[in-house]
Amino acid sequence: MKILIIVLLNLSIGFGCGEAQIAYSKKSKKELHEEYQRQTGNEVSYRYFCFKYPRNLKRIVITGSFAHDVGCIMEGLFVDGKWGTLKDMMQKGLEINGWGDKSKRKELALHWVKEIVLGWNHSVNYKHKDFELPKAPQYNIPTATLNESGDISVLLWVRKPPGMRPVRGYYQLSVTISEDARITDRKILKFYSVPLRRSR
Repeated sequence: MKILIIVLLNLSIGFGCGEAQIAYSKKSKKELHEEYQRQTGNEVSYRYFCFKYPRNLKRIVITGSFAHDVGCIMEGLFVDGKWGTLKDMMQKGLEINGWGDKSKRKELALHWVKEIVLGWNHSVNYKHKDFELPKAPQYNIPTATLNESGDISVLLWVRKPPGMRPVRGYYQLSVTISEDARITDRKILKFYSVPLRRSR
């Protein structure tokens, strides 16, 4: 009897969640590249096609294209196997990761900004020595704040990708996410750069 119950449970789980399991299984670059072109109708060089699986968000893959001066630039994302722009896929992406649970929203908002909105750019998660220089702006760790309106505001410093100039660049980014899982405000508050010493 116990064996029969276990078998029935396994069958029900397999059929009930099969689509989600297939969509969530990690695919190769070749598979994602082909699927991206099929769904969008865009022809993209395989060499310059970028993809990344977020560490803390399930059933999502972000995609982009490579540019020599800035690296990978985000263009959109797959959510449960369907591709769309950040604006189009944000609600579904947050919903399947638990946005309905209000106690999780601050953490999810922070992950979403750091791992999706920033694309291949990196948040500054600790006080780098550049922020200890005499004319450096005040540093803050990445934070998510619940506002009285129910919106969540994320504030963090971002490291700019290396460019052609001999500097380390940063900017302070503010992103507001509404209760219905949409970005209602996104702005850069400050820029900061530190000249690099040229090696002789």
